[in-house]
Amino acid sequence: RRRFTVTFEFNSGSFDGPLRAVPQVGWFDADDSFGTLWRVSPTLCGCALPVKFPYYILDVPDDYSHMIVGSNVGSSSYLWIMTRAPRVEPARLEAMIDTACTFGFLRDAIRKREHDRPVPALE
Repeated sequence: RRRFTVTFEFNSGSFDGPLRAVPQVGWFDADDSFGTLWRVSPTLCGCALPVKFPYYILDVPDDYSHMIVGSNVGSSSYLWIMTRAPRVEPARLEAMIDTACTFGFLRDAIRKREHDRPVPALE
């Protein structure tokens, strides 16, 4: 297993809400048959909490233009389609949803959420 760090950022309460950041530490295993498995723990005061949330990285193209992430927690399934651009052509989004459906996610259960925050450039 390999270790990584990531910072989860979000606007609290609304698009205009204050920006919040949650530093996290994680581990990944690329040998899983379903996709690359990430196990992520939020950190508090620099220490990882004793919980590891599972996320499967289902699709990332070579140009890193988007990422499809899925997670099953208990009886619930979660799906995130994240793009580098704030707006995506409808046909491209439908193709990404098609990809998610090949992993068992139900098209009718997918809810779209838009954002308008500028995306930072890749380093």
